[in-house]
Amino acid sequence: MTYFKQHSIKSAKLEGDKLIIKYSNKSVAETKDINSSNELQQTKAYLQKIGKNELSLSDLEQIHIPSNSPEKSNKKLYIGLAVVGVLAIILISWLIAKNKRK
Repeated sequence: MTYFKQHSIKSAKLEGDKLIIKYSNKSVAETKDINSSNELQQTKAYLQKIGKNELSLSDLEQIHIPSNSPEKSNKKLYIGLAVVGVLAIILISWLIAKNKRK
């Protein structure tokens, strides 16, 4: 999906070892050799895997693909640290209050 967005690709249609690419910002389709880039080879492999010969950006947007970005993987870490921090503050406050009573 990232490749499609970066290159403003609206759809890609597989015809043999060629991809017919329609761009969002151009009215003319472009034919590309699949062997010219790894991303195009991955697109061909994905099309073959799902049994289709055409893929659009809207199709990809409907499929939820988990991201491996550091922001998403660190989100759980930050939430965990916040919970531990709140619990530590509660514990320290309780201990201080307990010592003041004595």
